[in-house]
Amino acid sequence: MAKTGLEIIKALDTTAGEIAEIISKGHPPFEEGGSVACDKVTCEQCWLAWLTTGKPPIPTKK
Repeated sequence: MAKTGLEIIKALDTTAGEIAEIISKGHPPFEEGGSVACDKVTCEQCWLAWLTTGKPPIPTKK
């Protein structure tokens, strides 16, 4: 089961360096290797999906 981004960030063993590495990249690190159709979702939708579900967002119209 994929962890949500919030679970990863809030985990006591997650270091500040690991959080910085996550947020410095252009895309959330989806565990299941999910790809995102950037032309069909906003960056906010993508990051929100990772933070709340750990999974790529379902494409909708931008």
